[in-house]
Amino acid sequence: MELIGRRRFLAASLGVAGVAVLGACSNDGSDGSSGSDGGGAGASGTGPIAAGAAGLVAEDAYGARIDRYLAAATTDDVDPGNPVSIATHLIAAHRDPDHEWSASSVTVDSLADVWQQIDDWEDTRDFRFVYFHWMLGLADGKAPSTTLDPDVVAAIEQRMVDNRYRYDDPLPDDRIDNLWFWSENHRILGLVGEYLAGQRLPDETFTITGLTGKEHVARSKQPILDWIDERARFGFFEWHSNVYMKKDIEPLLTLIAFADDPEVVQAATMAVDLCVLDLAGHDHASVYNASRGRTYANDKTNAIEGTFDVFKLLFDDTDLDHRQGADAAASFFAGTDGYRPPQVLVDMATAKDPGVVRERHGIFVDGSVPVTENPKAPYGYDFDDPA
Repeated sequence: MELIGRRRFLAASLGVAGVAVLGACSNDGSDGSSGSDGGGAGASGTGPIAAGAAGLVAEDAYGARIDRYLAAATTDDVDPGNPVSIATHLIAAHRDPDHEWSASSVTVDSLADVWQQIDDWEDTRDFRFVYFHWMLGLADGKAPSTTLDPDVVAAIEQRMVDNRYRYDDPLPDDRIDNLWFWSENHRILGLVGEYLAGQRLPDETFTITGLTGKEHVARSKQPILDWIDERARFGFFEWHSNVYMKKDIEPLLTLIAFADDPEVVQAATMAVDLCVLDLAGHDHASVYNASRGRTYANDKTNAIEGTFDVFKLLFDDTDLDHRQGADAAASFFAGTDGYRPPQVLVDMATAKDPGVVRERHGIFVDGSVPVTENPKAPYGYDFDDPA
Protein backbone atom coordinates (compact mmCIF):
# COMPACT_ATOMS: atom_id res chain seq x y z
CA MET A 1 0.00 0.00 0.00
CA GLU A 2 1.53 3.30 -1.10
CA LEU A 3 1.93 5.69 1.81
CA ILE A 4 0.12 8.75 0.48
CA GLY A 5 -0.44 10.32 3.89
CA ARG A 6 -3.55 10.91 5.96
CA ARG A 7 -4.58 14.20 4.37
CA ARG A 8 -4.47 13.02 0.75
CA PHE A 9 -6.07 9.69 1.64
CA LEU A 10 -8.94 11.34 3.48
CA ALA A 11 -9.40 13.93 0.74
CA ALA A 12 -9.70 11.15 -1.83
CA SER A 13 -12.23 9.36 0.38
CA LEU A 14 -14.30 12.53 0.78
CA GLY A 15 -14.21 13.38 -2.93
CA VAL A 16 -13.83 16.82 -4.51
CA ALA A 17 -15.32 18.61 -1.50
CA GLY A 18 -12.80 16.89 0.72
CA VAL A 19 -9.88 18.26 -1.29
CA ALA A 20 -11.12 21.80 -0.67
CA VAL A 21 -11.78 21.22 3.01
CA LEU A 22 -8.44 19.58 3.73
CA GLY A 23 -6.28 21.50 1.29
CA ALA A 24 -5.35 24.18 3.82
CA CYS A 25 -3.93 21.69 6.31
CA SER A 26 -0.16 21.73 6.80
CA ASN A 27 1.91 18.66 6.00
CA ASP A 28 1.02 15.72 8.19
CA GLY A 29 3.13 13.04 6.58
CA SER A 30 1.47 13.17 3.17
CA ASP A 31 4.87 12.80 1.52
CA GLY A 32 4.84 9.17 2.66
CA SER A 33 6.68 9.68 5.94
CA SER A 34 5.01 8.74 9.17
CA GLY A 35 4.98 12.37 10.29
CA SER A 36 3.27 12.62 13.66
CA ASP A 37 0.83 9.83 13.00
CA GLY A 38 1.70 6.96 15.30
CA GLY A 39 2.56 5.37 18.58
CA GLY A 40 0.25 5.44 21.57
CA ALA A 41 0.46 5.28 25.33
CA GLY A 42 3.08 2.82 26.39
CA ALA A 43 3.95 2.15 22.77
CA SER A 44 7.24 1.19 21.27
CA GLY A 45 6.07 2.86 18.04
CA THR A 46 6.65 6.25 16.50
CA GLY A 47 5.37 8.46 19.31
CA PRO A 48 2.42 10.72 20.06
CA ILE A 49 0.96 13.35 17.75
CA ALA A 50 2.65 16.72 18.02
CA ALA A 51 0.75 19.40 19.89
CA GLY A 52 -1.21 21.63 17.55
CA ALA A 53 -1.09 19.21 14.59
CA ALA A 54 -3.05 20.86 11.79
CA GLY A 55 -6.42 19.52 10.73
CA LEU A 56 -7.04 17.36 13.78
CA VAL A 57 -9.44 17.87 16.68
CA ALA A 58 -7.87 20.21 19.23
CA GLU A 59 -5.99 18.19 21.82
CA ASP A 60 -7.57 19.98 24.80
CA ALA A 61 -11.13 19.38 23.62
CA TYR A 62 -10.43 15.78 22.69
CA GLY A 63 -8.57 15.20 25.94
CA ALA A 64 -11.55 16.45 27.92
CA ARG A 65 -13.80 13.99 26.10
CA ILE A 66 -11.35 11.17 26.85
CA ASP A 67 -11.35 12.07 30.53
CA ARG A 68 -15.16 12.01 30.67
CA TYR A 69 -15.26 8.62 28.99
CA LEU A 70 -12.60 7.10 31.25
CA ALA A 71 -14.35 8.43 34.36
CA ALA A 72 -17.49 6.54 33.32
CA ALA A 73 -15.62 3.45 32.15
CA THR A 74 -13.70 3.10 35.43
CA THR A 75 -16.47 4.10 37.85
CA ASP A 76 -16.38 0.54 39.16
CA ASP A 77 -13.18 -1.18 40.18
CA VAL A 78 -11.61 -3.57 37.72
CA ASP A 79 -13.23 -6.85 36.77
CA PRO A 80 -10.10 -9.04 37.13
CA GLY A 81 -11.48 -11.63 34.73
CA ASN A 82 -12.16 -9.17 31.91
CA PRO A 83 -9.18 -8.11 29.75
CA VAL A 84 -11.05 -5.03 28.45
CA SER A 85 -11.70 -3.83 31.99
CA ILE A 86 -8.05 -4.46 32.90
CA ALA A 87 -6.78 -2.62 29.81
CA THR A 88 -9.10 0.31 30.45
CA HIS A 89 -7.85 0.76 34.00
CA LEU A 90 -4.27 0.60 32.71
CA ILE A 91 -5.12 3.29 30.15
CA ALA A 92 -6.62 5.44 32.90
CA ALA A 93 -3.54 4.89 35.09
CA HIS A 94 -1.20 6.00 32.32
CA ARG A 95 -3.30 9.09 31.74
CA ASP A 96 -3.74 9.94 35.43
CA PRO A 97 -0.99 8.85 37.86
CA ASP A 98 -3.48 9.22 40.72
CA HIS A 99 -5.88 6.67 39.25
CA GLU A 100 -6.41 3.87 41.77
CA TRP A 101 -7.54 0.37 40.93
CA SER A 102 -6.95 -3.14 42.23
CA ALA A 103 -4.20 -4.20 39.87
CA SER A 104 -3.13 -6.93 42.27
CA SER A 105 -6.52 -8.64 41.87
CA VAL A 106 -5.58 -9.58 38.29
CA THR A 107 -4.12 -13.07 38.65
CA VAL A 108 -3.73 -16.22 36.64
CA ASP A 109 -6.73 -17.65 38.50
CA SER A 110 -8.91 -14.58 37.90
CA LEU A 111 -8.48 -15.06 34.14
CA ALA A 112 -9.27 -18.79 34.19
CA ASP A 113 -12.27 -18.51 31.86
CA VAL A 114 -10.24 -16.56 29.29
CA TRP A 115 -7.43 -19.12 29.35
CA GLN A 116 -10.01 -21.88 28.83
CA GLN A 117 -11.47 -20.20 25.75
CA ILE A 118 -8.03 -19.78 24.24
CA ASP A 119 -6.70 -23.19 25.18
CA ASP A 120 -9.79 -24.86 23.69
CA TRP A 121 -9.30 -22.89 20.44
CA GLU A 122 -12.77 -21.41 20.70
CA ASP A 123 -14.21 -18.71 18.48
CA THR A 124 -13.53 -15.01 19.23
CA ARG A 125 -10.27 -15.77 20.97
CA ASP A 126 -8.71 -13.39 18.45
CA PHE A 127 -10.60 -10.60 20.25
CA ARG A 128 -8.83 -11.57 23.46
CA PHE A 129 -5.35 -11.45 21.93
CA VAL A 130 -5.91 -7.85 20.84
CA TYR A 131 -6.99 -6.98 24.38
CA PHE A 132 -3.93 -8.80 25.72
CA HIS A 133 -1.62 -6.60 23.65
CA TRP A 134 -2.99 -3.59 25.51
CA MET A 135 -2.44 -5.29 28.84
CA LEU A 136 1.14 -6.21 27.95
CA GLY A 137 1.94 -2.92 26.26
CA LEU A 138 0.76 -0.79 29.18
CA ALA A 139 1.98 -2.94 32.08
CA ASP A 140 5.33 -1.20 32.25
CA GLY A 141 5.81 -1.60 36.01
CA LYS A 142 6.71 2.06 36.54
CA ALA A 143 4.09 2.33 39.29
CA PRO A 144 1.82 -0.10 41.17
CA SER A 145 -1.07 1.10 38.99
CA THR A 146 0.78 0.03 35.83
CA THR A 147 2.09 -3.29 37.10
CA LEU A 148 0.69 -6.75 36.38
CA ASP A 149 1.62 -10.02 38.02
CA PRO A 150 4.59 -11.48 36.06
CA ASP A 151 2.79 -14.84 36.05
CA VAL A 152 -0.10 -13.23 34.15
CA VAL A 153 2.32 -11.74 31.62
CA ALA A 154 4.03 -15.12 31.18
CA ALA A 155 0.67 -16.87 30.74
CA ILE A 156 -0.35 -14.44 28.00
CA GLU A 157 2.96 -14.72 26.18
CA GLN A 158 2.88 -18.52 26.25
CA ARG A 159 -0.59 -18.51 24.70
CA MET A 160 0.58 -16.13 22.01
CA VAL A 161 3.32 -18.62 21.15
CA ASP A 162 0.94 -21.60 21.22
CA ASN A 163 -1.93 -20.02 19.28
CA ARG A 164 -3.02 -21.08 15.80
CA TYR A 165 -3.40 -17.85 13.82
CA ARG A 166 -4.52 -18.96 10.35
CA TYR A 167 -6.96 -21.42 8.82
CA ASP A 168 -4.20 -23.02 6.73
CA ASP A 169 -1.65 -23.35 9.54
CA PRO A 170 -0.98 -26.97 10.55
CA LEU A 171 -3.86 -28.52 12.47
CA PRO A 172 -2.99 -31.34 14.85
CA ASP A 173 -5.00 -34.52 14.26
CA ASP A 174 -6.46 -34.41 17.76
CA ARG A 175 -7.63 -30.77 17.64
CA ILE A 176 -10.64 -28.88 16.34
CA ASP A 177 -10.22 -25.15 15.76
CA ASN A 178 -13.54 -23.35 16.22
CA LEU A 179 -12.31 -19.88 15.27
CA TRP A 180 -14.15 -18.14 12.45
CA PHE A 181 -11.25 -17.00 10.27
CA TRP A 182 -13.09 -15.65 7.25
CA SER A 183 -15.09 -12.54 7.96
CA GLU A 184 -13.80 -9.02 7.46
CA ASN A 185 -13.21 -8.25 11.14
CA HIS A 186 -11.73 -11.65 12.01
CA ARG A 187 -9.15 -11.30 9.22
CA ILE A 188 -7.66 -8.10 10.62
CA LEU A 189 -8.02 -9.22 14.24
CA GLY A 190 -6.05 -12.39 13.55
CA LEU A 191 -3.38 -10.63 11.52
CA VAL A 192 -2.81 -7.96 14.16
CA GLY A 193 -2.66 -10.52 16.95
CA GLU A 194 -0.07 -12.49 14.99
CA TYR A 195 1.97 -9.44 13.96
CA LEU A 196 2.25 -7.97 17.45
CA ALA A 197 2.90 -11.35 19.07
CA GLY A 198 5.80 -11.83 16.69
CA GLN A 199 7.05 -8.31 17.36
CA ARG A 200 6.95 -8.88 21.12
CA LEU A 201 8.56 -12.31 20.97
CA PRO A 202 10.85 -12.10 17.93
CA ASP A 203 13.18 -14.95 18.84
CA GLU A 204 10.58 -17.41 20.16
CA THR A 205 9.64 -20.41 18.03
CA PHE A 206 5.85 -20.52 17.67
CA THR A 207 4.38 -23.92 18.43
CA ILE A 208 2.03 -24.50 15.48
CA THR A 209 4.09 -23.13 12.60
CA GLY A 210 7.65 -23.60 13.82
CA LEU A 211 8.29 -20.04 12.67
CA THR A 212 10.04 -17.45 14.82
CA GLY A 213 8.31 -14.31 15.97
CA LYS A 214 10.28 -12.32 13.39
CA GLU A 215 8.97 -14.62 10.67
CA HIS A 216 5.41 -14.16 11.90
CA VAL A 217 5.87 -10.39 11.67
CA ALA A 218 7.20 -10.75 8.12
CA ARG A 219 4.37 -12.99 6.93
CA SER A 220 1.57 -10.89 8.44
CA LYS A 221 2.69 -7.38 7.44
CA GLN A 222 1.67 -7.48 3.78
CA PRO A 223 -1.74 -9.09 4.47
CA ILE A 224 -2.43 -6.28 6.97
CA LEU A 225 -1.62 -3.70 4.29
CA ASP A 226 -3.71 -5.66 1.77
CA TRP A 227 -6.71 -5.67 4.12
CA ILE A 228 -6.45 -1.90 4.53
CA ASP A 229 -6.11 -1.47 0.76
CA GLU A 230 -9.25 -3.56 0.25
CA ARG A 231 -11.24 -1.29 2.58
CA ALA A 232 -10.10 1.73 0.58
CA ARG A 233 -11.10 0.03 -2.69
CA PHE A 234 -14.28 -1.78 -1.71
CA GLY A 235 -15.54 -0.29 1.55
CA PHE A 236 -16.84 -2.59 4.26
CA PHE A 237 -18.54 -5.87 3.50
CA GLU A 238 -19.90 -5.73 7.07
CA TRP A 239 -21.20 -2.26 6.22
CA HIS A 240 -22.16 0.19 8.99
CA SER A 241 -22.19 -2.62 11.52
CA ASN A 242 -22.59 -1.27 15.04
CA VAL A 243 -20.96 -4.48 16.24
CA TYR A 244 -18.23 -5.27 13.74
CA MET A 245 -17.06 -1.79 12.77
CA LYS A 246 -15.71 -1.69 16.33
CA LYS A 247 -13.93 -4.98 15.70
CA ASP A 248 -12.19 -3.35 12.74
CA ILE A 249 -11.30 -0.26 14.75
CA GLU A 250 -9.89 -2.11 17.77
CA PRO A 251 -7.02 -3.96 16.03
CA LEU A 252 -6.18 -0.91 13.90
CA LEU A 253 -5.84 1.28 17.00
CA THR A 254 -3.75 -1.46 18.59
CA LEU A 255 -1.33 -1.26 15.66
CA ILE A 256 -1.14 2.52 15.97
CA ALA A 257 -0.38 2.18 19.66
CA PHE A 258 2.16 -0.63 19.60
CA ALA A 259 3.56 -1.43 16.15
CA ASP A 260 7.21 -0.51 15.58
CA ASP A 261 7.01 -0.21 11.78
CA PRO A 262 6.09 3.34 10.67
CA GLU A 263 4.62 2.01 7.42
CA VAL A 264 2.18 -0.20 9.32
CA VAL A 265 1.33 2.59 11.77
CA GLN A 266 0.67 5.07 8.96
CA ALA A 267 -1.54 2.63 7.05
CA ALA A 268 -3.50 1.74 10.19
CA THR A 269 -4.00 5.44 10.95
CA MET A 270 -5.47 6.07 7.51
CA ALA A 271 -7.71 3.03 7.91
CA VAL A 272 -9.04 4.36 11.23
CA ASP A 273 -9.75 7.66 9.46
CA LEU A 274 -11.79 5.66 6.95
CA CYS A 275 -13.72 3.97 9.77
CA VAL A 276 -14.37 7.33 11.48
CA LEU A 277 -15.50 8.78 8.14
CA ASP A 278 -18.02 5.95 7.91
CA LEU A 279 -19.26 6.69 11.43
CA ALA A 280 -19.40 10.45 10.82
CA GLY A 281 -21.47 10.11 7.66
CA HIS A 282 -24.20 8.24 9.52
CA ASP A 283 -24.26 9.88 12.94
CA HIS A 284 -27.39 11.24 14.58
CA ALA A 285 -27.01 12.19 18.25
CA SER A 286 -24.39 9.46 18.74
CA VAL A 287 -26.53 6.80 17.07
CA TYR A 288 -25.14 4.89 14.06
CA ASN A 289 -28.14 5.74 11.91
CA ALA A 290 -27.81 3.53 8.84
CA SER A 291 -28.63 0.17 7.38
CA ARG A 292 -26.06 -2.41 8.35
CA GLY A 293 -24.58 -5.67 7.25
CA ARG A 294 -24.38 -7.48 10.57
CA THR A 295 -25.93 -6.74 13.95
CA TYR A 296 -27.84 -8.34 16.82
CA ALA A 297 -31.20 -7.85 18.46
CA ASN A 298 -29.95 -5.70 21.34
CA ASP A 299 -28.37 -3.23 18.94
CA LYS A 300 -31.47 -3.04 16.76
CA THR A 301 -33.91 -2.41 19.62
CA ASN A 302 -31.90 -0.04 21.82
CA ALA A 303 -30.90 3.49 20.74
CA ILE A 304 -27.96 3.37 23.17
CA GLU A 305 -26.37 0.65 21.09
CA GLY A 306 -22.92 -0.84 20.72
CA THR A 307 -21.19 2.15 19.16
CA PHE A 308 -22.69 4.81 21.48
CA ASP A 309 -19.59 5.38 23.61
CA VAL A 310 -17.39 5.63 20.51
CA PHE A 311 -19.69 8.20 18.89
CA LYS A 312 -19.93 10.31 22.04
CA LEU A 313 -16.16 10.23 22.54
CA LEU A 314 -15.39 11.15 18.92
CA PHE A 315 -18.18 13.62 18.17
CA ASP A 316 -19.63 14.78 21.54
CA ASP A 317 -23.05 15.44 20.00
CA THR A 318 -25.42 14.27 22.72
CA ASP A 319 -26.15 15.33 26.28
CA LEU A 320 -26.65 11.72 27.32
CA ASP A 321 -23.93 10.38 29.59
CA HIS A 322 -21.51 7.63 28.71
CA ARG A 323 -22.59 4.19 29.79
CA GLN A 324 -20.77 2.93 32.84
CA GLY A 325 -18.26 0.21 32.12
CA ALA A 326 -15.49 -0.29 29.60
CA ASP A 327 -16.04 -0.47 25.86
CA ALA A 328 -13.00 -1.81 24.02
CA ALA A 329 -13.16 0.50 20.99
CA ALA A 330 -13.79 3.64 23.04
CA SER A 331 -11.06 2.66 25.50
CA PHE A 332 -8.53 2.14 22.71
CA PHE A 333 -9.37 5.53 21.20
CA ALA A 334 -8.79 6.97 24.68
CA GLY A 335 -5.50 5.10 25.06
CA THR A 336 -3.98 5.79 21.64
CA ASP A 337 -2.16 9.11 21.85
CA GLY A 338 -0.97 8.49 18.29
CA TYR A 339 -4.48 9.10 16.95
CA ARG A 340 -6.85 12.06 16.99
CA PRO A 341 -9.72 12.34 14.52
CA PRO A 342 -9.65 14.94 11.75
CA GLN A 343 -11.80 17.96 12.60
CA VAL A 344 -13.54 17.74 9.22
CA LEU A 345 -15.06 14.41 10.26
CA VAL A 346 -16.37 15.87 13.50
CA ASP A 347 -17.84 18.74 11.49
CA MET A 348 -19.48 16.23 9.17
CA ALA A 349 -20.94 14.25 12.06
CA THR A 350 -22.34 17.31 13.81
CA ALA A 351 -23.57 19.27 10.75
CA LYS A 352 -27.14 20.51 11.20
CA ASP A 353 -28.06 20.69 7.51
CA PRO A 354 -29.14 17.64 5.52
CA GLY A 355 -26.48 15.94 3.47
CA VAL A 356 -26.10 13.24 0.85
CA VAL A 357 -23.81 10.25 1.30
CA ARG A 358 -22.69 8.34 -1.78
CA GLU A 359 -20.84 5.16 -0.98
CA ARG A 360 -20.11 1.64 -2.11
CA HIS A 361 -19.54 -1.46 -0.03
CA GLY A 362 -18.50 -4.84 -1.35
CA ILE A 363 -18.07 -6.18 -4.87
CA PHE A 364 -20.98 -6.11 -7.31
CA VAL A 365 -21.89 -9.50 -8.72
CA ASP A 366 -24.28 -9.55 -11.66
CA GLY A 367 -26.54 -12.49 -10.99
CA SER A 368 -28.15 -12.26 -14.41
CA VAL A 369 -25.13 -13.28 -16.48
CA PRO A 370 -24.82 -16.87 -17.70
CA VAL A 371 -22.97 -19.37 -15.55
CA THR A 372 -19.66 -20.38 -17.11
CA GLU A 373 -17.20 -23.13 -16.33
CA ASN A 374 -14.26 -20.74 -16.00
CA PRO A 375 -15.48 -17.48 -14.49
CA LYS A 376 -13.04 -14.60 -14.37
CA ALA A 377 -12.40 -13.13 -10.94
CA PRO A 378 -12.97 -9.36 -10.64
CA TYR A 379 -10.47 -6.62 -9.83
CA GLY A 380 -7.39 -8.63 -10.74
CA TYR A 381 -8.06 -11.45 -8.27
CA ASP A 382 -7.67 -15.13 -9.13
CA PHE A 383 -10.13 -17.82 -8.05
CA ASP A 384 -7.29 -20.35 -8.09
CA ASP A 385 -5.17 -18.32 -5.66
CA PRO A 386 -5.87 -19.32 -2.02
CA ALA A 387 -4.88 -15.82 -0.82
